[in-house]
Amino acid sequence: MNKVYHCGYSALGTREWVDELMLQPNMLLIDTRLKAYSWRCDWREDALKAKYGKRYRQAGRLLGNLNYQGGPIKIVDLDGGVKGLMMYLNEGRDLILLCQCVHDGCHRHEILKALCEVMPDVEVVQPPTCHVESGIVKAISVREPYATWLANPGKFINAQITPKRIENREWNTEYRGRILIHASKTFEKTAIPFWLSQCPNLGDAVSLDPEDYPLDGRLVGEATLEKVVTQVDPEAKDPWFCGKYGFLLAHAKPIDPPIKYRGQLKLFDVSESILLDNQQDKSSV
Repeated sequence: MNKVYHCGYSALGTREWVDELMLQPNMLLIDTRLKAYSWRCDWREDALKAKYGKRYRQAGRLLGNLNYQGGPIKIVDLDGGVKGLMMYLNEGRDLILLCQCVHDGCHRHEILKALCEVMPDVEVVQPPTCHVESGIVKAISVREPYATWLANPGKFINAQITPKRIENREWNTEYRGRILIHASKTFEKTAIPFWLSQCPNLGDAVSLDPEDYPLDGRLVGEATLEKVVTQVDPEAKDPWFCGKYGFLLAHAKPIDPPIKYRGQLKLFDVSESILLDNQQDKSSV
């Protein structure tokens, strides 16, 4: 039975795992990124070609996600790309599907789903770990004013208001750990009127003026994603919980100054060096 391994290279241990798998002469490394570029030079197209030769295949022209920078997943030519994968498997090859992401909503999962529909006997091998590689921090993009509110629980506590610790989502994640809070370029217009009606002293904690919130895409805070809340959990009684899933954030604090950064859908990766550079710039002022 042919096997398809899939991994995001920002997961801890991916380099060693891929190197070990590529020792098998029948293994192909299928790069599903639309653009095979990375801030890590060892995961760039030229480096992978030099290391694995013809057993590295850049398949982004068919299997790449056109909306990799944000927006709903849109694979260039899913049917054509899957036919190519079927051809390799029918030749007796095993495959590694590669991209950067480690989260469940990655476009790589859409490719696997389509492949398994036409080849139900193929064995899909999960990556060995979902822990994020050293030097990478997970982030989530949140509309304002909620992003700033999540990043500043102390202001709510000082005003004797229950702080916003839950980010509501329609999707789940297995990730737990450090997470950055990214403020998107969209402002939730109903947020302030609604929560002001629920909490008349909201203005004691946060600004009620939309112009005081950044709307150019910035990393505004960091926290720890402790668990995902559902309706059956005790934390579901939290006044801020209203979604199918609630990401419970602890130890949140603001990033000062906020860092301009382009957001993405689902959880996405940010190089920790960006945070370190921001701290150095601040200390040098």
